[in-house]
Amino acid sequence: MVFHVKTTSLFNADSDNEANHAIQVATDAQAHLEQMVEETCEMTRLAEAVTAVWDECHWEKQWVAEQQAEKDQLAEVARVK
Repeated sequence: MVFHVKTTSLFNADSDNEANHAIQVATDAQAHLEQMVEETCEMTRLAEAVTAVWDECHWEKQWVAEQQAEKDQLAEVARVK
């Protein structure tokens, strides 16, 4: 019984080119993802800053409303007397 074995090179030009292309695609994707992460972090910082400003504004409006309600109540008490 005779076995015929076909030998192939472990490194051939086509597989090297495909591997290099796959590496380049992966490298490009990694760079793109890193940029997206940086942009997401910046958007998060901006959202936190906007939220802080909104919270401060909301607190001030609430404080002014409470002060006005207190003045109105005092004016009503003085009017009734």
